[in-house]
Amino acid sequence: MPLYLGLDSSTQSLTAIVIDSDTRKVVFEDSLSFDAALPHYGTRHGVLPRAHPDEALSSPVMWAEALDVMFGRIAAGRVDLQKIAAISGSAQQHGSVYLNRSAAAALAAMDPARPIAG
Repeated sequence: MPLYLGLDSSTQSLTAIVIDSDTRKVVFEDSLSFDAALPHYGTRHGVLPRAHPDEALSSPVMWAEALDVMFGRIAAGRVDLQKIAAISGSAQQHGSVYLNRSAAAALAAMDPARPIAG
């Protein structure tokens, strides 16, 4: 029974749903509020305190940590991660992540065994 995982990252939360392709039933569904699950980022409604009223900023590391937490929740929900055949993701339509000169080296040095936000 292949499973399919859908992820949606909004301004305020990360939601996951896992569907069994044979039965077409939801086998897992959860939503993680950034403010509640990751309070150490200091967000309100998923947004950092604003210096300018027309700008809304969030930490991309927070989004990555939310993925780590959500995959932990999925595994704890007794979903066999090895049965996931495909992952689909959607995210905020107006989000941008800006990288500096050291980004390529940092990305190349990433270790899949360690959390991104570590």
